[in-house]
Amino acid sequence: MNCFGNPCCPLPKRSVVNMHTFFIDANRINSKMKCPQMNELEALASQGLCTLLMPKNAWDEAETGTDIKRKEKTWEYFFIEPVQNDSQKFWFNEIEKIVFPNGAKTANEINDIWLLVTAKEMNYPLVTNDGNSKTQPGGLLGNRDRLEKLGVCVLRDYEAVALVKRQ
Repeated sequence: MNCFGNPCCPLPKRSVVNMHTFFIDANRINSKMKCPQMNELEALASQGLCTLLMPKNAWDEAETGTDIKRKEKTWEYFFIEPVQNDSQKFWFNEIEKIVFPNGAKTANEINDIWLLVTAKEMNYPLVTNDGNSKTQPGGLLGNRDRLEKLGVCVLRDYEAVALVKRQ
């Protein structure tokens, strides 16, 4: 039987299926290859065991600046930019209440909310290193339990690696 049970499909059925697509945040651009977990996640992606994409606003953030290695690494990723609609505006407001209860004040804060809205809309986990630390107890990771109730999954890179390996 061919792929998806369709006898007209020329591709053979694969024994390993890529079940995981992840969005990565700009702070996970591993241009100097110094993050072992991202190195491993990228290796798994190159083997076809997962897919790594970026929301367009994360891609734009990672691509700005003067660091040419960072720019080149960013250019390796495809990005997704969904069309804005009323549903996204609703989720923007709901996510903003969780991550920035006093309202998003800066362009970076607004950008973070749009990252989460896109992750929700596409139903892809967002891999980030934003928050849940001594210097930033909140952020995206620090609010992940509350975000999960809205259907937004936020992970660290090593958690994404573990998910793919369990596959």
